[in-house]
Amino acid sequence: MGENQIDVNNSLIPGKILYLRVTFPHDLKSTNKYFIVVGLDEKVLLLKINSEKKVTRMNRNLRECQFMIKAIQYKFLDHDSYIDCSTVWYLLSKEELFGQISTDPNRIVGEISDDHKNEILRLTKNSKSISPRHKKIINQSFSAKYIP
Repeated sequence: MGENQIDVNNSLIPGKILYLRVTFPHDLKSTNKYFIVVGLDEKVLLLKINSEKKVTRMNRNLRECQFMIKAIQYKFLDHDSYIDCSTVWYLLSKEELFGQISTDPNRIVGEISDDHKNEILRLTKNSKSISPRHKKIINQSFSAKYIP
């Protein structure tokens, strides 16, 4: 692999933080958002990182599945934000995700800390809105040993 090339498969390791261009089902246009890879199925399972403004508008059950991450720890963030452990997103196929990362390797912005991985496991396990199948994939993904 050349010096300027990227191993796209390494971007799909659970815990990687990606800045992806997506179109949410309720939106007409695409937007860039931060996501955390939490598992692989037919598609890549992602958790979204929200701003505080978005979190305060959620109902109590969904708010309880959020936890704050500090901008000081994750330098790519402009402000403290929240990992949403109430909803698993699979908006992009692996090919679409690979395409974005291959075109712009800077879309891989970091990796979640081990403490935050444990919090993701705890909150997704307790989420009432994540399917048992997705909970199992997330648990197995963060429990597995990945060799880059």
